[in-house]
Amino acid sequence: MNTEFPWPRQSHAEYSQRVNVVLGDARSRCGTVGYLGTGEQPAVSVVVPTFRRPKLLGRAITSILGQSFADFEIVIVNDGVCDIEGDLQDALADPRVSLVRHGRNRGLAAARNTGLRQSRGKLIAYLDDDDYFAPDHLERLVFGVNWNVTPVAYSDAARVLEEEQNGAWVPVTRERPFSIDFDVTHVLIANFVPVCCLVHRRDCLVTTGLFDEQLPNLEDWDLLTRLGMRFNVAHLAHISSTFTIRAAPDSMTTAPAQSVETSYYATTLRLYQRYESIAALFPQVLKAQDKSRAGAERAMLAECGANDDGSALPLGAQRNHKGEDAQAELAEWLSTVAHTAPENDVAQWIASLWDRGFHRLALSATKEVLGHRALPEVEMLSARMLWELGHLTASLTLVDELAARVPHIIDPVFYARALKINLNNQKALAVVERALGDNNDFLPIEAAERRILVDLAAELRNDSQKP
Repeated sequence: MNTEFPWPRQSHAEYSQRVNVVLGDARSRCGTVGYLGTGEQPAVSVVVPTFRRPKLLGRAITSILGQSFADFEIVIVNDGVCDIEGDLQDALADPRVSLVRHGRNRGLAAARNTGLRQSRGKLIAYLDDDDYFAPDHLERLVFGVNWNVTPVAYSDAARVLEEEQNGAWVPVTRERPFSIDFDVTHVLIANFVPVCCLVHRRDCLVTTGLFDEQLPNLEDWDLLTRLGMRFNVAHLAHISSTFTIRAAPDSMTTAPAQSVETSYYATTLRLYQRYESIAALFPQVLKAQDKSRAGAERAMLAECGANDDGSALPLGAQRNHKGEDAQAELAEWLSTVAHTAPENDVAQWIASLWDRGFHRLALSATKEVLGHRALPEVEMLSARMLWELGHLTASLTLVDELAARVPHIIDPVFYARALKINLNNQKALAVVERALGDNNDFLPIEAAERRILVDLAAELRNDSQKP
């Protein structure tokens, strides 16, 4: 474990300030867990999300029930319509096992969050339905957590490639892909901790927030990054779990992305952008991220070239089969479309580029457009991009100006949350009350957004009453 941050000591205050902003944003975006009551609590809650894989799930549950450390509960979350109760009759007879069911498939992050909210353990462990623990996994990690010094710990895992033979999945290769001591500068570049290796205090999530349900994948890396920003993390260099890879449509690792936006490449770029304010403190991280980002952008552009219809490129541009050609073609569009297309089309185009992870192109397009045309919707996009890049003051200054000039394009949820994160609670409450009032002149709000604003108003009023 590396307990010393690799930057000058006088920079610690800046790091802490930036982390506070990042974690505050994460709590608003992802929610947190409640504090445990005073009733009987197991030492560990193992959260097990599952989706349409009852046979593999049975193997995972058996590996937990066979642990040498027995003070645990298992919270299984069935994230779909597949009936698995019949396959779990024996396991569900154990009082330590509970089952929660989603009415529809909501995704891995949502399933894990449901399990976390149901959990009662002082510590949290994770196991996906196609992975499994060694018998000593919980014992090693429970005693590897030092409650006050290292509230987060992880061990190593074996990676097993499985192939289907005669209706059963059979291991073909086995390797140890990672065995790296934790350093926040490493996790800002890449993930090296499979989620099945991780154990942490449950109350850490009160600080970091839960899994981000807006991410299509890599939500475990996102949470680990936040945990590592705030807490010391211990590494136990011992293989105590196994995660599997299968060439099958139900494999999260090998199944193809449904679109460029949901690819691992796009999510990697999205996470780099999300934590750019922290990475900016480490020149070696930015250098490594630039190299990784270039590879991810090339891979995404090559993935764009997999189809011939051109439907995913903005405003009907044709796809090419070479990433470099596609990059050049998109850049060429900046000098034509940005100057002539209707405002709404330009805004949608830039938003599409940004959401796909083409951040440099999106920023270039924004600069090009605003250099020649006054388009409020593009200005609002610019404010959001500034915010996500960590330029909070510049972003809020622009939103304030737009709210006074063209309030009808302002998202009041974003505006109020941004003000709260920037510690301007009084103004945030005024925005919420304005949006909830009869004379709301911001963007119209739906029922879900109204609930968010009502909860935010209660939180802001409660904070104002604190000494």
